[in-house]
Amino acid sequence: MADDHVQSSGRMQAYSDAIFSIVATIMILPVAHTEIPKDKNLREVIFYQLLPKILIYILSFFVVAISWSAHVWLFQIIRHADDVTTLLNLLIMMIITFLPFTFTLMGTFPEFVLAIVLFSVCIIVLGLVQALVVLHVFRNPQTMEESIRNSENMTAVRNALLLRVLVNAILCTFAAVFAPVTSVISYVFLVMILFSPNIAVQLSKLISKCSGGRFQMSQEVVRRGKSYEMEVNKERVECYSDGVFAIVATLIILDICEKDIPSRTALKYEYKNDLVAALDHDSSVFLAYFGTFATVGLLWYIHHSLYHHLQRTSRLMTMFNNFVSIVILQ
Repeated sequence: MADDHVQSSGRMQAYSDAIFSIVATIMILPVAHTEIPKDKNLREVIFYQLLPKILIYILSFFVVAISWSAHVWLFQIIRHADDVTTLLNLLIMMIITFLPFTFTLMGTFPEFVLAIVLFSVCIIVLGLVQALVVLHVFRNPQTMEESIRNSENMTAVRNALLLRVLVNAILCTFAAVFAPVTSVISYVFLVMILFSPNIAVQLSKLISKCSGGRFQMSQEVVRRGKSYEMEVNKERVECYSDGVFAIVATLIILDICEKDIPSRTALKYEYKNDLVAALDHDSSVFLAYFGTFATVGLLWYIHHSLYHHLQRTSRLMTMFNNFVSIVILQ
């Protein structure tokens, strides 16, 4: 009966990829919806309103992309997902879906302590939940990949995985601590998240040296998390990318539904109940939608054709893929 609660982790990973791609995409909305008053200097608006949001958006996009990459890396050791793993993963997804709010808050009020602390707390909790996943999986080796289960020193592998998923939490702890002192130092620690795999390698060496080798940690596993040649699940890269393409292709129609359908009052008094004239007033928006969809569809086809001929994907290729995704969102 216990086996009834242990299933393949494939569907859970696909669900997670969908959420990651949606979160990575909708974070552009606060930037896209920034209103530029006609009576204000355009340069000042761009510098004081748009630029902070754009910089925070770029940082947040790569933070989400790195979190997704860590999720892929973590779940490569999990062959089957039991109920506890599934529930912990849902908790991870809940934290991920809350990140756009913290990013928007930080982009609007970048100098406020609460904005920095709130984002940092989210990343800290995310790391702690991922650590719980690692601990649970190693206590239930039947859910693990056979290559990990047959490892000579599972304790060292477990410690290396724990370090990898907790690095971002450590950096954000420092960011939250320094936030009341100076926001500049806090943002330095947040930017360091982009280099977390490299930081994990240096931390593992430091821990091993300080403990005199008593604290076992698999250097091979830590280095794999840093290695640009490390193989990444191709199907998950495709699923994540398809999600970004699909959402970008449909985002503009959401704006049309929200802003460009005339109200009954406007239709009656401005357009004399002429619905054709009312829709014709925003005809350029509809042309933009069809043009955007065609462009994104063509880019997706190119991406599809490229990955069709790839047999494997590395971490470096995934980084370039994420960079292409951020360009598409712009």
